[in-house]
Amino acid sequence: MNYCIYLLKFEGYKGGMLSTKNPLIKVGISKENAETRIRNNTRLEGRIDNDSVAWKELFGKVTILGQVTSITQEKARMVEKKVLEKWGAKDFSMKEYCSGIGEFRIYSLDRENTAKQLLWML
Repeated sequence: MNYCIYLLKFEGYKGGMLSTKNPLIKVGISKENAETRIRNNTRLEGRIDNDSVAWKELFGKVTILGQVTSITQEKARMVEKKVLEKWGAKDFSMKEYCSGIGEFRIYSLDRENTAKQLLWML
């Protein structure tokens, strides 16, 4: 089965408390492309886990910074793991819970470029 690895930027936090004023960045994998992943998050979040909030409810803008499609799940997971290792530990706190929160970090151009280099190596 084909997978996608994607890179998203989240801006304009609308929730109750975020420990940074900076945007956030997220790497993730999905069976769908990034656009479909965002749509499904908006449509399904909160229905499966009542404590979870949809990304678009928490952030005014969700931008796709990059994606690589038609790769194996194994390759997608390997690159996601490498990106997260390069980015380091979670570096913010947020009042709400949302899908994929473990893969969010404070945005920086360096983190974006590091992730893109790893994605484009696929």
